[in-house]
Amino acid sequence: MGGSNDLEIYRACGGQESRYVPTVNKRSRQSGLFLRGPIPLAWLHPVLAIRGRTPLALALALRFQSGLEKSATVRLTGKLRKRFHISRRSTSRALEQLERLGLVKVERHPGRCPVIEIVEVAATLDQKGVKLNSRETPKIRVDRPKRDTPAL
Repeated sequence: MGGSNDLEIYRACGGQESRYVPTVNKRSRQSGLFLRGPIPLAWLHPVLAIRGRTPLALALALRFQSGLEKSATVRLTGKLRKRFHISRRSTSRALEQLERLGLVKVERHPGRCPVIEIVEVAATLDQKGVKLNSRETPKIRVDRPKRDTPAL
């Protein structure tokens, strides 16, 4: 496998099998899939305030795809939804919630996958009038739809 270098080691050992183990670069590329960071906590914090797992799963899916494509604009494909176990119906609801928070901009076309642009945190917070110190997380109120609760 190593070519002539392996043959030289074999000959140096008198034709017997050597215990030579090639060194592996410790900084070799990481294998497998992973989220590319950093993901700003100020961007993720409002998502955590939304009820349910779908908005968080969708936010992570968008960040994952953004890291793969090295672009802030991604297409939300069925393959991506399936990888993160998100149904089509809950995807559209969660996407509307993320859009309402100003974390993403969505371009929809009939019969096609939505194209989503991840909005940077500083731009989002400036529009909402939120000022941040370097160590604090933003306090953003998430408007939840009111549910009719029966009187007891």
